Amino acid sequence: MTRFLRPLLVTALALSLVGASGCGSSKSNDYVNAVNKAANEFASSVKSVPAATSPSQIKSTTDKYKAAIDKVIGDLKAASPPDKVKALHNELIGELQQFDAAVTKFGAASGTSDPAKLTAAATQFAKDFSAIVGKVPTTIDAINQKLHS
Repeated sequence: MTRFLRPLLVTALALSLVGASGCGSSKSNDYVNAVNKAANEFASSVKSVPAATSPSQIKSTTDKYKAAIDKVIGDLKAASPPDKVKALHNELIGELQQFDAAVTKFGAASGTSDPAKLTAAATQFAKDFSAIVGKVPTTIDAINQKLHS
């Protein structure tokens, strides 16, 4: 895995924090199970993507990550959140869509053979990721708190 794409694994692990949630209502439990399943499948997909060992492999690698992100977004959209976490659930999806856009942008920029442009693209990806990385766990924590209230 390239050092540029390691943040995807962090995101996968942050999503899995919903697994700690459990509450009494059937709808809440169904929601937690759906999110856990999506998070586990996402983490598994991300872990199975082979490392990009050269700049020419980055595009292929980002395409595989994008497919995993698109799937988790689709799975989360299909989940039926309880009303009390619906806004937070939509916020989580929005954060993952921002992340998806950053991966897409990096993948497109990685097609260059110019090392300076590739470095600039990687730097921009790191900035984009930094803007998003803290949001996902915070949203997950807020979902957990609301589910337990």
